[in-house]
Amino acid sequence: MNKTGCVLMLALAGPVLWSGCADRQKLPEPPPLMGEVPDTRTPVHLPQEADRAHREVMMQHLETVQVLVGALADEDFTLAKGVMEAHVGFFARRHVITRQKMEAIPPAYQTLALAHVQAGKELAAIIPTRDMKQILPRLNGMLKTCMACHLEYKVGEPASR
Repeated sequence: MNKTGCVLMLALAGPVLWSGCADRQKLPEPPPLMGEVPDTRTPVHLPQEADRAHREVMMQHLETVQVLVGALADEDFTLAKGVMEAHVGFFARRHVITRQKMEAIPPAYQTLALAHVQAGKELAAIIPTRDMKQILPRLNGMLKTCMACHLEYKVGEPASR
């Protein structure tokens, strides 16, 4: 078929195809949402310097989990163990910096943070076994400590100095 024939065929087929779709019924609108779910998390208000350090810790946690999962997927147990040891150490050192301002953090939050550190230590200790049936439950346990905290608390506006 030559170029003119192709153009003519497309010019005729387009309206035919379009008209076939025009008679279709519209999809129903999705039902309205039942309402907003209230945010019942406890806000934690920290002084600006401590708030910034806390946010950096949270980003470090997220980056650590991403690197850890990638290392485990690649079966790079040396990297996985190293990132966990660095993560737990980083977390502990960072909180020493903000400890002077920690009076604003609820004791239950601090308990969850300690549970996270403990779960991270347990995970780091089991990684050298290279046994995913032991590693994955401990990874899951550490992630549960992350979720417990995020479900209970949210970062509030920084407190004034």
